Amino acid sequence: MTQENLLIDDVDGLAANWFSRMRSGALTESDEAALEAWLDHDPANRSAYDAVERTWTALELVRMHPRVLAMRDALPEQRPFRLERYFPPQAIAACVVAAVVGAIGIVAWPSTQSKAPPPVVAGLLQPHLYQTGEGERSVLTLADGTEVMLHEGARLRTLAERGRRVVRLESGRAYFRVAKDKHHPFVVQAGGRTVTALGTAFEVSVEKQAFAITLVEGRVRVQTPVAAAPSLGARPNGLVPPSIETTEMVAGSQLAGDINGWRVTRTDVSQETSWTRDQLIFEAQPLAVVAEQMNRRSPRKIIITDEDVGRTLISGNFRPGDVDGFARALAAYDYAGVARRGDGAIELSAP
Repeated sequence: MTQENLLIDDVDGLAANWFSRMRSGALTESDEAALEAWLDHDPANRSAYDAVERTWTALELVRMHPRVLAMRDALPEQRPFRLERYFPPQAIAACVVAAVVGAIGIVAWPSTQSKAPPPVVAGLLQPHLYQTGEGERSVLTLADGTEVMLHEGARLRTLAERGRRVVRLESGRAYFRVAKDKHHPFVVQAGGRTVTALGTAFEVSVEKQAFAITLVEGRVRVQTPVAAAPSLGARPNGLVPPSIETTEMVAGSQLAGDINGWRVTRTDVSQETSWTRDQLIFEAQPLAVVAEQMNRRSPRKIIITDEDVGRTLISGNFRPGDVDGFARALAAYDYAGVARRGDGAIELSAP
């Protein structure tokens, strides 16, 4: 046990101290071995550590909830600063233990002090905003080696945090192939949830109030804040553990939902991620839905003039932007009558 830990004689304090040091990214291999030994020594140790982690995660989830982010973005821009410059890890850890998660509404108001804050300590990823326009896709490689493909209209922000690799998907759809690094978790914040990758390829999409996570390979852990649950019982220190729903997904599954709830189902990952291969794959989808997807990827639009035709279910593999090939296929299988307008648009009517 380190001299730092010898100064703390209660299990909650030790757990908070270990957690703070783990998040700082400053643990050596021998420190990590000591932490594992401490966790395995007594079930109470692991229980206390898990409680600290849950509390921190709950605060983190509240901090990046869409409503909180919207309020924070409306504030005057202010340079961030590192709390560690003013308080030692033990003090921060004590704050973590004492934290109680309440209703969403936490806002970091700007300081009224005239003194400029100290510089940010560089993280594993540097702050940057990536975005794509209509009909565009972007492929990028982050500083840690993670490959990201952004769908049209996506906004992805990388954050500078020590000890973790954190990105926030603000809108749109993104596909991640995460570079392995067991010491620095890769975390995606999206739709009020955190997705922690465990050596993984997965897709995340956020559109208005809806969200979806599709796991192609590996594992991910999804955490969602829920209302406090006193039924869980208070700990000896009087705190009620924050209630967080944690779901571990396996390859071939999709977690989808909105503000009213979510569920995990098996899905065709090839179809869900077909856009990454410059394909659109549909299985028994209404023609109106397929036409809408085609229109998003081509300046030449498809217009359906008959509602019954729009409800026709079709399946197939199409190239985005190839409206002529799409129209020929519809006509060949007698799904719709096809007429080309002078402005280049294609009208679909009853066959």
